[in-house]
Amino acid sequence: MKILITGSTGLVGSHLSEKLSLLSNEVYALVRTKSKWEEWVKKASPRAMKFITPIFGELENFPMEQLPADLDAVIHLAAVVHSHSPEEFFKQNSEATKKFFANLVAHYPTQNRSLKFINVSSLAAHGNNHKDRKHDLPVSSYGKSKLLAEQFIREQLPKSWSLEIVRPPIVMGERDLAFLEVAKMLKRGYYLAPGNNGDELHYSFISVHDLVEFLLNVLNSDNQAQTRTYYPAYPKAIKYDDLCNIIATKAGFSSPKKYTIPKAAIRPLAVLISFLATSIIPALKNIRLTRDKSNEILAGSWLTPYQKEQALEKKFEYKYDFALTAKMTMAYYKEQGYIK
Repeated sequence: MKILITGSTGLVGSHLSEKLSLLSNEVYALVRTKSKWEEWVKKASPRAMKFITPIFGELENFPMEQLPADLDAVIHLAAVVHSHSPEEFFKQNSEATKKFFANLVAHYPTQNRSLKFINVSSLAAHGNNHKDRKHDLPVSSYGKSKLLAEQFIREQLPKSWSLEIVRPPIVMGERDLAFLEVAKMLKRGYYLAPGNNGDELHYSFISVHDLVEFLLNVLNSDNQAQTRTYYPAYPKAIKYDDLCNIIATKAGFSSPKKYTIPKAAIRPLAVLISFLATSIIPALKNIRLTRDKSNEILAGSWLTPYQKEQALEKKFEYKYDFALTAKMTMAYYKEQGYIK
């Protein structure tokens, strides 16, 4: 198959591109800069990069002329997941995606031509009401920006194309840096919990390796309906306290002490951090507690929606539980020298 992947240098995109290449697919990878490409090549094996062709550019100004005329599928992963500016989510996740999709439709004649578009969105686009699969109620700007992109693609989808929307929860694995600050905190011997209910907070998650295999299943599935939505996640959710303790154990740290932050203090603290990060202390930009993230934290548990039908999410064999995923991620951090 000939497949375009956006967000190819990210956590999921890099693993997926390499896997597809190893399976002898022709992968066209959108890469923002040559330095990003060079950094990726250094980390990956030459064999895994054999069938990957980089296309340098930005999503909103994608050079369509560099794509093959007989492209089979697009897997859209490019997104901003962390920002102290809510406007940045809408600029990149909504508007840039809209422009990219509109240009894609204009570039390829749609009459009697099939093309599979896999939009890797987020559980945040649905919200944290796991008892209601049908109604989307995102609580953050990030989630709203992803939902807006989904809605645009649905509305503009050519009749001969198929659309697969994949909404994963927390994704963890090697090359993931989202848990690095958590690991550093645990190394110092403690972790922070919102309020006193760390043992009551539950989170769905998925290993990057399981997600890649799931996306391969979606890519190769026969879509009888024009549009489908999936919520892949490891069958057993993880408690917040267990999450922190397991990471500490797999990293070889001592048992961490738990400190609670009053819920009433979380949003003001996030607003302060975002203000300092964007106006006075740029080094704070990497801190994960942002104004937008505080909305998701205060919403409570994040679980994938329940479903009765035995869809692909249920039939899929998940191989990586949280303990194994954390072990592999912490080993990667140590290998890269991020933690010792």
